[in-house]
Amino acid sequence: MLAINEIEQLLTPVIEDMGLSLWGCEYIPGKKSGVLRVYIDKLNQNVEIEDCARVSRQISALLDVAQVVTGPYVLEVSSPGLERPLLKQEHYQQSLGKEIKLRLYAPLHGQRNFIGRLITADKDRVCLHVINTEDVEKESIEKEKRLQTEQEKCADGHIKCLIKDIKKAKWVFRF
Repeated sequence: MLAINEIEQLLTPVIEDMGLSLWGCEYIPGKKSGVLRVYIDKLNQNVEIEDCARVSRQISALLDVAQVVTGPYVLEVSSPGLERPLLKQEHYQQSLGKEIKLRLYAPLHGQRNFIGRLITADKDRVCLHVINTEDVEKESIEKEKRLQTEQEKCADGHIKCLIKDIKKAKWVFRF
């Protein structure tokens, strides 16, 4: 299993020395090769394509020498963008009050996808005021009952779930 924390610890000082910050990393395995995505950010400025290219050149050699990724992979360096992925617990705290989209590993009340305003976030759990739901699914009651001990529906369109039960989360940007 790829240790994202180890990769982030390796890359953070290099990226910070370049005047940027590391938003986070994610690894997507593939049949022939995986993809290592490295998201960089710049305080109060937009990340430029040249920033991504400079970081890519610097960290590519570092990753090869450290051999933290086994097997072939493609390195992608980019800005987290307007719809920033929430990859770490602190990203949820930084996103309080923002509209986000969540996809859960398993359904909560027959649904996996939720869009709403992030109300609270602590070290283990988030609460979302649901604005809209997507992909309503018909799942077995047994799966739902199993999850209800750790996930609960709050009053008036709120849901609570454990961060570890979130498959994917990101900001929602509306034009």
